[in-house]
Amino acid sequence: MKKLMLIGLLFSALTLGGCVTTGMDPAQSRLSDYQNASDSKLTSGLYSVSADGKEYGLTQSLKSEGYQFVSFDMERLVMRKPVKSNLMPLQIANFANTYQSAAENDALAVEYINIAKSRGNNVGVYRTGVLKGLIGVYGFSHLEKDNMESLGIAEVVLMEQTVDGRPVSILMRDLVSIHTVGADVWQYSTLLMGRRGMGEFENRTKKSVFDENLIKLIK
Repeated sequence: MKKLMLIGLLFSALTLGGCVTTGMDPAQSRLSDYQNASDSKLTSGLYSVSADGKEYGLTQSLKSEGYQFVSFDMERLVMRKPVKSNLMPLQIANFANTYQSAAENDALAVEYINIAKSRGNNVGVYRTGVLKGLIGVYGFSHLEKDNMESLGIAEVVLMEQTVDGRPVSILMRDLVSIHTVGADVWQYSTLLMGRRGMGEFENRTKKSVFDENLIKLIK
């Protein structure tokens, strides 16, 4: 239980990022962040911004699968999709106990893996224990509102890596309940990228952690 709570806190911390460029109007800031994305190929394969910065969003293929854009900040793209709606507390507990993850083969995973393979990289499927080294690398944010809570469900982590095993990007998920009269469950997906963050993550993580948490390698 303590392990799941820690996982939930980590996901919650890394779930939200905002448009960070200052001194510009929102459209200019959005466009600047997009043009200066730390991984332009990966970013543009999942998310786009118009030439004037006023129109933006996920690719049509992701939107058709129910994914919604949340935020982007050059090193982090966050999106979400609805999973369950209007659940009572007992139903949430039952859902958490019976949930079966599709994080390895859903629409987002397929697109992510295809982009990685198109540039000659592999994708490792890992247990969440590999994420400990991310703490402090990409910064911390709280969930958007007080009525949001991570369910702490451990889903597999997808990590794009070079042929010699160096991390390039990471795709991880978090199931979040949003409470009103009932509770809605959303799956938040956070894509982390960039040489700076990935390099620091690699330096903080022992090779044994990668080896012990690897489930399989997709080539």
